[in-house]
Amino acid sequence: MKKEALVSRETVIELTKKLRVEAIEYVFFDPSMLQKYEGILKKLVKEKQTKAKFQEDIWFLKDRFANITFNFKLNLKEQHKFNVPLKCYVLQKKEGGINTTSIQTSLNYIKESIELTQGFSNNFDGLEEYIASQGYRKRQKLSIAVIEFLKFFSVESSEEIVDICSEYTYSERTVRSLPKFYDILVFDEILRLFFSSCSFEEKLKYYPLLLWWNITKVIPLRPIEFYNLSNNCNFKKSDGSYWITLPRRKQQPSNNEEIEVTDTIQINKEMYCLISKYKEDTFNFSGNEYLLSFNLYKNFFDNGLPSALKFIDRSKFNRILTSFYKNIIEKQYNISDLEQIKPGDTRHLAFCNMMLQGFNMLSIARIGGHKTLRQQLHYHAHLDHLAESAVHILAKKHKNRSIRSSVLSLNRDVELRSKIYNKTDFKKIYEVEFGYCTNEPSQCKVGDCRYCEFYYFSPLSHEYEKGLKWLRNRSEALKIRIQEQINFMTLIGKNMEYDLKALQYPINKQEQLSTNANELKRLIEQKAMVDSILLEGEE
Repeated sequence: MKKEALVSRETVIELTKKLRVEAIEYVFFDPSMLQKYEGILKKLVKEKQTKAKFQEDIWFLKDRFANITFNFKLNLKEQHKFNVPLKCYVLQKKEGGINTTSIQTSLNYIKESIELTQGFSNNFDGLEEYIASQGYRKRQKLSIAVIEFLKFFSVESSEEIVDICSEYTYSERTVRSLPKFYDILVFDEILRLFFSSCSFEEKLKYYPLLLWWNITKVIPLRPIEFYNLSNNCNFKKSDGSYWITLPRRKQQPSNNEEIEVTDTIQINKEMYCLISKYKEDTFNFSGNEYLLSFNLYKNFFDNGLPSALKFIDRSKFNRILTSFYKNIIEKQYNISDLEQIKPGDTRHLAFCNMMLQGFNMLSIARIGGHKTLRQQLHYHAHLDHLAESAVHILAKKHKNRSIRSSVLSLNRDVELRSKIYNKTDFKKIYEVEFGYCTNEPSQCKVGDCRYCEFYYFSPLSHEYEKGLKWLRNRSEALKIRIQEQINFMTLIGKNMEYDLKALQYPINKQEQLSTNANELKRLIEQKAMVDSILLEGEE
């Protein structure tokens, strides 16, 4: 069995020398249990792994297998309230069988994070930027260590820090993986269908999901920011514009590379009305200052245990989300094997969405709550995949089926005709390359049949393979063009001459970025049209 650090194990029954039944209990810091940790330390002294005393600030611990002694400095002078919990954390990990080398590494990462955030109370953006700037191994280990410690010793801002660190617990050299784009679109479609036909009682039960999906896929909020939205977060100004106030610390920049963090963002009327309707529908459950009142959750998911919670937090929201997948998606709509979207995934989607739509880096940073432009760079790794996935999903839609691309905001319905047709299917047709056109060729505004909604692929039998090659070549060329377009847009965004102090950017560069975003959208739609024919032609 794999060793876990912060658990207590007790043998219940020893069946054989190699097989036993254990009782496992997760351990949390409790000041009344200090005697237990002093006992662990005394046992280590007895085993000659250390000569330390609990009240000492510096411990020398041996590694049982490497025969090396490690120096543990447990004396944070500015944040002394963490010293005792850190000692207990170290001892609990030793008791859990973790080697001394790993424990010291974790301890150093936790101490770095404590000092950087003034005791996990400030400068969370600085912590995120610091983690993101590390090599993939360190950022993973650092993030896991901080999450582990905060689960052992909770502080007021634990959830917010865990949200940040959770973005970097992946083991790959790239950014965290997102669910398959198809799974995301299926969730989006089912959510829309469900809320268009469900009872009012069902609507109330899953209402937080509707808010979360429609707000955070547009505004890149951290989950904790969404959970903490105030009940009066949305408002309308005298000029008719709509706004939302976010639970962010409004911070002034401390150096020339930092951006003023804002807590108020303009939204569209649709989002404003959604929030207002939610407040109207859940009025009887509001009762406090939070939009996601715990009273609403308690009405449908109450386990009978008393709680001092005022809002729906991480664990409660995850329970609602899991319930929706299990009881609605799987049971009601008979769809299984979807990868469940995590609350933080929409933040990634929102960032990528803004990038693909042509938002510049300064605008993205301000909306996303980043203090520096560098913090958004690791999201760029998702752009090619997201664009490719969008093409694939668009291409899989059959003749005369309109789809809404909610995640990539393609803004117009795209009608794909991917069936292979015969001459007899149409009253009037015109022969064109490898098929037919139902529109007068002299009136053609597209120029290439492969992109045209009036084109139908129907080659002669002896030209069939040649026709497929004609399509594949164009599909591959468009794939390269899409990648080049994304890279070019990224380059424009990076090289803008941003005025971070005045929060301004060159208008001509933004116009260039917007123009190229429209071109990217056109290329995605063109490739989808070509690939839709290939999907049928190669079956």
